[in-house]
Amino acid sequence: MVYFFLVYLSFILLVALLYLSVNIGKWFGTMRQKAHPQSNLEIDGVSESAVFALLALLIAFSFSGAYERFEHRKMHLLEEANVYSTAYSYTEMLAPKYSKKIQKDIKEYLTLHLIAYNQVPYLSKVNQTLAKATVLEQTIWRETLEACQANPDKNLIILIMPAIDDMFRITQTGINLSEVHPPKIVYVLLIGLSMIGAFLIGYNSEANHRKRAIHTLCYVLLMAFTIYVIINIENPRAGFIRLDYFDHILADLRDEMK
Repeated sequence: MVYFFLVYLSFILLVALLYLSVNIGKWFGTMRQKAHPQSNLEIDGVSESAVFALLALLIAFSFSGAYERFEHRKMHLLEEANVYSTAYSYTEMLAPKYSKKIQKDIKEYLTLHLIAYNQVPYLSKVNQTLAKATVLEQTIWRETLEACQANPDKNLIILIMPAIDDMFRITQTGINLSEVHPPKIVYVLLIGLSMIGAFLIGYNSEANHRKRAIHTLCYVLLMAFTIYVIINIENPRAGFIRLDYFDHILADLRDEMK
């Protein structure tokens, strides 16, 4: 529910907050104009420029960081596919009576991994799936170790066990990457500065009798949509910007497993 509100309703909330800030600014401008009709009430350009410059800087860094994490998550999916493929292929060197069962468990483990990715917005479901995966990890590890010890070539354990360990490690890392986000104060500052900017626009337009509805509307919609896009890039498994289409790499690999 939290993710649904954050990702899908944030645009409407942002538009409402910015529009409210504009109108509060207009109200203050009107009151000041009535109290001081002969005064020049235009806000100091230096102060106004500082607010918008800081807002632009924060948007640039937020968008850059969000997109960098988005690309890192995509590249990690490619790495996951390689690690799974390697571990699965190495088990073919084991005796058939061991390898078939281990490969079946690896395929099931990958399936649980994909399910967990699809459940990322719902933490309780993710934890339930990961609990099943943990039990399966122990089974795969125990079966692989037993198969390696039963193999005449004792050096095989040096090759296969690290590959299995890498598979477990990269799976957990992939889930953890979905939870890596900047501190919440960054979003608070970003939204707060955009509201201050809206306030200044409303104040100046009303205090100086400059009715610029189209400029105000463009600011409100553009700023709300920009922040909305940043939020969606930060949550690529919950919003309209998705990583699901990239999951087909793991899904195709699973389907190729015998």
